Amino acid sequence: MNTDHEAPPKPVPTAVVAIVDDDGRILLGRRSDDRTWCLPGGRLESGESFADCAWRECREELGYEVELDGVIAVLSNPETQIHRYPDGRSIQHVGVVFRGRLGPQIGDGDGEITEVDWFNPDQLPENEIMPADLPAIRHALSPTTTLLVD
Repeated sequence: MNTDHEAPPKPVPTAVVAIVDDDGRILLGRRSDDRTWCLPGGRLESGESFADCAWRECREELGYEVELDGVIAVLSNPETQIHRYPDGRSIQHVGVVFRGRLGPQIGDGDGEITEVDWFNPDQLPENEIMPADLPAIRHALSPTTTLLVD
C-alpha cells in the first residue's frame, strides 16, 4: 500500500445562502476556527433537504430566519471546492447555493460565526474569504440570473 499520497478529500453535501440586500451588499460571517469570511451554511444532516439545511444553518450560525429565493449555483469543482480546516482535515464541498433574504432575528448564533457584516461588491475582503465560497459570492453579486454549475 502506498502511503506517500494523501487520500482525496471526502465529498460532503453542503448548502449555503447568499443574502444580498436591496443596496447590493452581501452578508458574510467570520468563522471562529480560521477567521475567514464566509457565506452562512454548512453540512447536510441525515434526512434533511438542501433547503432545510440552508434554513437551519442560518438559524444556528446567525440567529436569524432566512427566506430562500431559489438556487443560484451548484458547486463541486475540486479546484475551488476543497476546504482545509485548521486541524489538517480536508473536505470537498458538493454544495447548493441559495439566494436568500434576511428575516427576523430569533436569538443569538451558536458561536461558529463570531461576527457578521455587509460588504459592497467593490469592498470584498477577498484575501480573507473562505476560498470555497468565492465563486458563489462573485456569482451572487453578478447581474446574471443564469444558474452556475461548476
